[in-house]
Amino acid sequence: MLIDLYLFYYYIIIMDGPILGIVLFLVLILCLVLVLYNKRENFTILKNNKLAVIVTTYNPGAKYIDRCLNLIEKQTYRNFDVCIVDDASSKDLEETYEIIEDYCKRNNWKFIKRTKNIGPLGGRIDAINGLNPNDEDIIVSIDGDDELNNEYVFNNINKIYQDDTLITFGNYVNKDIYTGKLSKPRVNCKKHNFNKIIRNNSFRSSKWVYTHLKTFKYKVYKKINHDDLKRDGEYLKSATDLALMYPMLEMSNGKFKCVQNVLYKYNRDHPESNNKIKKKLSTQSENALWVRKQKKYYNTTF
Repeated sequence: MLIDLYLFYYYIIIMDGPILGIVLFLVLILCLVLVLYNKRENFTILKNNKLAVIVTTYNPGAKYIDRCLNLIEKQTYRNFDVCIVDDASSKDLEETYEIIEDYCKRNNWKFIKRTKNIGPLGGRIDAINGLNPNDEDIIVSIDGDDELNNEYVFNNINKIYQDDTLITFGNYVNKDIYTGKLSKPRVNCKKHNFNKIIRNNSFRSSKWVYTHLKTFKYKVYKKINHDDLKRDGEYLKSATDLALMYPMLEMSNGKFKCVQNVLYKYNRDHPESNNKIKKKLSTQSENALWVRKQKKYYNTTF
């Protein structure tokens, strides 16, 4: 378009003289200014937030951990570090470790092998500590048997955190245990009255929707008293998402976002899934009730 205008302008100067040429030159400049003004959002410079990606695994299985790490490696947004913690897996160690170590070697990621099982919450804490994040860094929590929805997830997260957002959670799809098909998105952010929940500080008594993909600023996480994450002196091994998210949401002053776009795939067909192990389901329910009854946190200045 601009080339066409330039050629037209050149023709006018040659054929009709300089006065008309000057007038048309000014019109051309005005058109250019208007085009740039209308497209100004495309020139917005985004903050380049640092993401601290933590991946926890326990008997993930080679195909699952490979899919998980492959989607992380393919992310178009590149300002992130990764720490993978294996929580003393007991199956397929050689093949699984070989896959993890290969990804870590070519991407300069960190890999921590635990010799004692402490559960997914303890693993997440180890992974966060392993990355030594700064206050403004964004923790991105991924289970090693799950995967990101596509290669643009980190780019979306960075855009979300351009304001004073402290926490995000949101939408995911899962695989049917029997057919392997993907479900419809599991969360409808518009259905939940978050303003009322914030006003009443009723996160613990509201319906649980604070799920995958979970991200949060390190400065919020570090305000949690770790004694509140333990029961009988040990980090919880189930209902761990509730134990971690409730305190941060309660402290956030409402500066969280429910992300409607699907960012995460939850692999329910994995043999270690809590949804397939009755014993774990029983413990999950018991610990979830215990977490909901614990003391609340309150708005904190960050």
